[in-house]
Amino acid sequence: MSNKKTTAKSTKAEPKAVLKASAARTAEAKASAPKTRVLFVCTGNTCRSPMAEQIFKDYLKKKKSLSGFDVKSAGLYAAEGDSTSINTCEALKSFGIMPKSLASRQMDDKLYKRSDYIICMTAAHKAELLGQAADKVRTKGQKVFSVSEVTNGPDVPDPFGQSISHYKAVAEYLLYACEDIFGLLSKHKNKEGL
Repeated sequence: MSNKKTTAKSTKAEPKAVLKASAARTAEAKASAPKTRVLFVCTGNTCRSPMAEQIFKDYLKKKKSLSGFDVKSAGLYAAEGDSTSINTCEALKSFGIMPKSLASRQMDDKLYKRSDYIICMTAAHKAELLGQAADKVRTKGQKVFSVSEVTNGPDVPDPFGQSISHYKAVAEYLLYACEDIFGLLSKHKNKEGL
């Protein structure tokens, strides 16, 4: 009789152990899976693109998807090392996002080649980036989009030198765009196995 009780207890404990081991393997697979590399691009990398980077990271964190992405930003004409603008930080705070003052970075071949997806703040940024990259070899599966293409809305206006209300309007638009950007990335990721 004691054998039956022991066997019954073992069978109950065994599924828990199997589930725990399966969860550990799933977490390990997620951690080792390659991240989708997303790059936001604007002109100087002090207002729009660092705002988009931080808003999209916050969005992914809330969706519990941040670990699957590597999100960065750059500017076509950035002065390397400039800080994120004060109004960008204030606009982020107004939407409950704790800003990080990022050092601006210039868009270059290395960033272009390492990015799976590049999201430009305007159609003009996209055209210029593709023009600069015309002689470069594109990486497999790389996609370049403007926010207006993704949202079917307007370009992201440049708030540089304007009042805080302009920065908040840009932040609000980028918050709105997150769902569309995530949808686009998910669609392409599933289609191409990235």
